[in-house]
Amino acid sequence: MDINGTVGPPYAVFSMFPASGPIQGGTVCTITGAGFINQQVKVRFTVILNDDEKKKERSTPLFVEGISKFLDSNTIQVTAPDFSSK
Repeated sequence: MDINGTVGPPYAVFSMFPASGPIQGGTVCTITGAGFINQQVKVRFTVILNDDEKKKERSTPLFVEGISKFLDSNTIQVTAPDFSSK
């Protein structure tokens, strides 16, 4: 496969662990991939609403950003933000 003409970001995300955590945040998440550079990046977290929550006044998903910490070109970490007061 020739991907020389592919346009996209100069990095790739392969996985994030853990994939979920408490709504109060504080969970340190490790993101693995390739091509990360040594600078802070924003990582967007969301709360997945169940059917009852969707019927309430907040019917759209809520997004909160966390700031990452560069470990190496294949690994960054970010602490999940607190959604409990949102």
